[in-house]
Amino acid sequence: MTQTVNASPGRFGYALALVLLLVGFGAFVSALLPATREVRDAVEALQRVMLPASPGLEVTFASPGVVRVYDEQVSLVAGRTVTATGRYEDAAPALVAPDGTPVEAEPIRFSEDSDRTSVLYRVGPYVGESLAQYDLPVAGTYTLRWDGRSPSDARVLAFGQVPVELLKSGFFGVHGGAVACGLCFTAAVMIGLITWARRHPPSRSRHRALGSAA
Repeated sequence: MTQTVNASPGRFGYALALVLLLVGFGAFVSALLPATREVRDAVEALQRVMLPASPGLEVTFASPGVVRVYDEQVSLVAGRTVTATGRYEDAAPALVAPDGTPVEAEPIRFSEDSDRTSVLYRVGPYVGESLAQYDLPVAGTYTLRWDGRSPSDARVLAFGQVPVELLKSGFFGVHGGAVACGLCFTAAVMIGLITWARRHPPSRSRHRALGSAA
C-alpha cells in the first residue's frame, strides 16, 4: 500500500511578503527624501540679518515675486549660534525698493483649502516661524524699515521662501510615500495570511472529530 504525503507549500509567500514590506519602506523614504532635501537647501539659502538692526540694513533679492520673512528662534550666523528669548512680538519691517518705493509686510496667503496659519521649520541648526510676506516688484537690494520701534533683543530674521508644502503634496512627500507604503503593507499582509493558511490546513483528525460529533 502506497501512502501519499501532501507536502505543505513552501515559504516563498513569506519571502514575497517581506520583500513587499521592504519595497514599501523604500518607496516611503524615496518619496520623502527629495522634498526634505529641497526644504533643507531653501532654509540654508535664506538671507539672514542680525537684530538689533543698524540703520540702512539691506537685503538683496535675485528676482521679484513673493518672499517671506521668518523669525528664527535658533539660528546660525557667521559660525555663531544665536538663540532668541521668546517669540517675535514686534511688527514685521517694511522693505524699501531700490527706487525708494516702500513694500509693506502682508499676512501670509495660503491656499483656500489649507488650515495653515504659519510656516514652521526645524532644519539643522535653524528653527524658524513665518511672520509675513512681501510682493517684490523688482529684483535688487532692499532696505529694511521699521515704522515703529524696532526689536532691541538679539535675534535673527531670515528672508526667502521655505517650500514646506512639498513635504505634504504630490507623490514626493509624506502623503505619496504613505500611500505607497500602505499599499505594499496591505499586499504583504494578505500574502502572508494566504501562505500561512495554505501551510496550516485543517487536519483530517479534526474533520473526523467534527463528523463524529455530528
